[in-house]
Formats: sequence, C-alpha cells, structure tokens
Amino acid sequence: HGSLDRIKLQSKWPVPELREDECLIKVHACGLNNTDINTCLSWYSRDVETSVDQAYSNLGKGNPNASAKWNGKEAHLPRIQGADICGTVVALGSNTRDLLNRRVIVDPWLAHSSSKGNRRAMDYLGSEVDGGYAEFCAVPISNVYSVDDLRYSDAELASVPCSAVAAETMLHNAGVKDGDVVLVTGASGGVGISLLSLVKRRGATVIAVTSQSKIDQMLAFGADFAIPREKTENVELLRETLKQECGLSSVTVVADTVGGKMAETGLQMLDQRGRYVSTGAISGAMVQLDLRLLIYRDLKLFGAAQSHASCFADIVSYLRRGEFIPRVAAQYPLERLHEAMTEFRKKKHVG
Repeated sequence: HGSLDRIKLQSKWPVPELREDECLIKVHACGLNNTDINTCLSWYSRDVETSVDQAYSNLGKGNPNASAKWNGKEAHLPRIQGADICGTVVALGSNTRDLLNRRVIVDPWLAHSSSKGNRRAMDYLGSEVDGGYAEFCAVPISNVYSVDDLRYSDAELASVPCSAVAAETMLHNAGVKDGDVVLVTGASGGVGISLLSLVKRRGATVIAVTSQSKIDQMLAFGADFAIPREKTENVELLRETLKQECGLSSVTVVADTVGGKMAETGLQMLDQRGRYVSTGAISGAMVQLDLRLLIYRDLKLFGAAQSHASCFADIVSYLRRGEFIPRVAAQYPLERLHEAMTEFRKKKHVG
C-alpha cells in the first residue's frame, strides 16, 4: 500500500446503501488503532518480517506485491478505515429493531446474515468493509448496541470497541482468573490500558510494562505494579526487576501486545503451566522459541484475534456497571487524520 499520504480525504462520497440486515449510523467519533496503520503499511503480509516502525522506514524497498489484511487475504482498495464507531442510528433496513435515533457503539466483528453464525466468515469493520472515518457508515443491526444511558462522551465510547474487545479476548482465551499474576506488555497503549482494568475485574494481579515516564499513570489506572520497559531487555534483568519491584520470581500469564524481544523474554518468565497470549506484534512478528521451554514447562500459547460470541455484550455490561473506564489519549478532527496517525506512531500517548 504505502505511507500515510496515500490516505485521501474526500469531500464528496456517496451515503452507503443499506441491506436488509443493516442500519445507517451518523458517525460522531471513531477511534484510531494499530490495525489502521498496519493495513496502510501492508504489515500483515507474510512478506513483511520487521517491526511496524521498520516497515514504515522500508516503504518502497520491500516486495511491491505485499498486500494483505489481518486475515492474510489481499486488501481491496479504496477502503474507508476506522473500526471504533460511536454515533446515532439514522436509518434502518427491513429487519428493524428499536434503535432509530439511538446513540450506539458497534462491535467491529461484523456478523452479516450471510455468515450464518460462522465467526470465521466474519468481516472486520474498516478492513473488509468500509468503516467509520466517514460521515455515515452501514453496519449489521446485530452488531449495534445502544449506549444512550451511559455518561461517557462520544470520543470515550469510540475508544472502546477494538481495544477492549482485543483485551477481553486475550483474557478469555488464556482463562485468566482470580489468583493469576498477569504481566502486561505495552501497557500504555489502547489494549494495554484496557487489560489493566479487565485483569483486575477478574481478581488477578496485574504488572504493567511501560516506559519510565508512564509508571505513575499505570499505577493510577489500576496496575498493582509497574516496571519500566528498559528493565525487560533480557531475562536476567527482568527476573531481577520482578523480584525487587514485585517480590515475584515468575508470573502465571503474559498478555503481550507488542511481540518482538518482549515475547521471547516474557515466555521465560512464565511459571510451570503458564499461559502466553498475544494480540499484537508491532515490535516484531518473528521471534525465537526454544521448544524445550514449551515442552518441559507445560506452557500454553494463545492467539487473540477474533472475539468470542458474548465478548462485546460483556464489555457493554462492564461499562454500565462501572467496571471498565474508557481512556482517551487525544482527539482530532477527521481532516487531521494524518497528524493523528503520525502522533499515534510515536507511542508517547497513554490510552
């Protein structure tokens, strides 16, 4: 695909036509996520073996045919990105529900009637179908959840779907429960911040890995312990840091949002029968694994892409009960999307 200059703002674009099982949403706010940038860079392609930052630096130098989405299939352009929508329902297809004029958020895993309950056949909003970086967006009615009763702003609610769903899917897949000790990498990002509160609501202890400048914020947002990323560069240093800062020699779960060297180091911090779960690899997708570690420590490894059936409804219920609080790092108008993406890539934000 290309750099951010390939993203063009169109002042005139047709309003989406509705299928019977869809509704039309007037978009009030839409969140920005790693997946938007990864798709721009074709980073999901198996031909790309570097970190996201390296992929950006290598634009024009790699395989010109590298073009793929999260599911490994070729991307079809042009595409309106944006997976995290908060808006108002302004029109309904034939299969009506009482949602007209309601403020809603959208589960980005789209369950069109043609998928017939097969979650592998689902599309992702802003990837396979046009998303929320637009005035209007059409989505299946079954993916829409009314949030009229919630006190949060449109921007706060638009920060929830992608990050919170990814975080909850990680914890669900890894079976995180009361008594677990969970090491969260990339804790200041959207998924990482979500993990802090979602781990706590399950009764587990959470250790946040972040930059030194963000330590206090991680503790304020619910982490039991926070350790600087600079002290995770190798196994010996991380083990000594865990002992000194947390009084621990190992953890039961690693919830990894960054990959690269952190994945290799984190795996070695796991207790017997520990679980490693990953939903991101922006620091590098290619890692080394000593199979003896996996075999003789009886480890379990999990991916976390597609969510389980009740995931989004669960997240909405957590919002209603005050068990999950959205964290917005910054807000930009759509015409400043390039600037927002540039700042996002710097990873200086929290949320």
